[in-house]
Amino acid sequence: MADRASLARRIAVVAGAAALVIALGVRSMLEVNPQAPRSPNILLIVTDDQTLGTWRAMPEVRHDILAHGMRFSQAYDSNPLCCPSRAAILTGGYSHNTGVYGNTGGANAGFRAFYTHGDEARTLATALDPTYDTALFGKYLNGYKMYSERVLGETYVPPGWDEWQAFFEDNAAYYNYQLNVDGQLVRYDDRPASYSTDVIGQRLRDWLDPTDGVGRDPTQPFFAYLAAFSPHLPSDASPTFRDAQRFTHVALPRSGGFNEADVSDKPTYIRHLPRLSEHEEIRLHVRWQEQLQSLASYDRQIGLTLDLLQAQHELQNTIVIILSDNGVLYGAHRWRSKGVPYQDAVHVPFAIRADDVVVQPGVDRTHLVANVDVFPTVLDLALGEGAPPGVDGRSLRPLLDGERDPPWRTSVLLEGRWDDRGDQPSVPTYCGIVTDRWKYVVYSATRDGSGLVRPGGEDELYDLRADPSELDNLAASKPDVVRRLRARLASLCSPTPPGWQVPW
Repeated sequence: MADRASLARRIAVVAGAAALVIALGVRSMLEVNPQAPRSPNILLIVTDDQTLGTWRAMPEVRHDILAHGMRFSQAYDSNPLCCPSRAAILTGGYSHNTGVYGNTGGANAGFRAFYTHGDEARTLATALDPTYDTALFGKYLNGYKMYSERVLGETYVPPGWDEWQAFFEDNAAYYNYQLNVDGQLVRYDDRPASYSTDVIGQRLRDWLDPTDGVGRDPTQPFFAYLAAFSPHLPSDASPTFRDAQRFTHVALPRSGGFNEADVSDKPTYIRHLPRLSEHEEIRLHVRWQEQLQSLASYDRQIGLTLDLLQAQHELQNTIVIILSDNGVLYGAHRWRSKGVPYQDAVHVPFAIRADDVVVQPGVDRTHLVANVDVFPTVLDLALGEGAPPGVDGRSLRPLLDGERDPPWRTSVLLEGRWDDRGDQPSVPTYCGIVTDRWKYVVYSATRDGSGLVRPGGEDELYDLRADPSELDNLAASKPDVVRRLRARLASLCSPTPPGWQVPW
């Protein structure tokens, strides 16, 4: 249940909206023809680097989305970095189809790759724009500012978006940032009122409320993409609500793979990592608490937004999708970041509330789903259309409808390009596959990632049922399983990431 502060916020939002409706003297300011069927609204919420197991910090999400919707406990992102994952969410394509393999670093990364590959012409916004009022609030893609300033102009707004309020930064920020608001730059400073998660949430609600004539078009259903920076490092929390004082006694989760003692069966790039020092463990503990605090701030903005939709009598007709772009390792296998194909990075929180579709609210489905499924699911639920050719995802509607055993995929692809992490250990190029039991990953040496992988390549195989912490690499002891999964992987990971050198 929501706490007293949350209840007070709900009462204030509902009372304000109710008074407005009465003052206007209309039954619903959002209904043009109450008898006509209305396409559902879509609210897509993306969290930034949210780790599995952190719904605990989000009571509004638990109460208003999870309890009324469906969770997917076997959800994966295909490439655990911000840009590749967001490209997959927006287009339904794996990295080898979007061309976006990294956040930064050349023609295969970030906004530059998304733009030059032609992906902006086939996003959810362009697909929905003919019949939906479309809007983005928050983070788009890394490198958006740099490439726009150099090539497109700082007033550039991608196609398909009727309302555009995006961080005009090369990533995003909590303070001292700019927003591109429909081609005009708005600057924010370092004062508490500029905390970006609060700002983005309020800007979304201002747009959702059309009563002042400057919000959304009330004659159309809306598609709103909310992408605050939370809980990405430095994981700041809202100073207005003193969220940084929360979760200070929460312990750091320590799975069996935490600061793994024996990494002799791991690939070269992991074997080169030293064990975490006591100071590093303490810092990871602080970072974990800060992630929860930052998520609590995001959760408040989500709750206020859903309260507004409830007051407008729009929530029941709004499909709410929430997922993380990727997870983060907090010391598992000695790793302290993302980008790697281990579970803490690729296994993500994902849930959908769709009141007119979900027949069993609060159910947890265990089918293999992925971030590429968002695009076809939205097209199906919003337009009743199938995905166009070239989309790798599939609609989740059969799962939402409660079909017990629909025909379903048996594996999800993982793929990543060599990623130079600067002052952190780099990630080698890889292709991987996850089934309901196994994870198999092949690493390739590349020209840029020399020293991370042996020249002939290396591989990992884990039995996720028996070994969820991925401690025991079975690649050498299960040749039959390796042979079968490698053949399937060769078919899925095609074309291979740039610089791939391992023959299948």
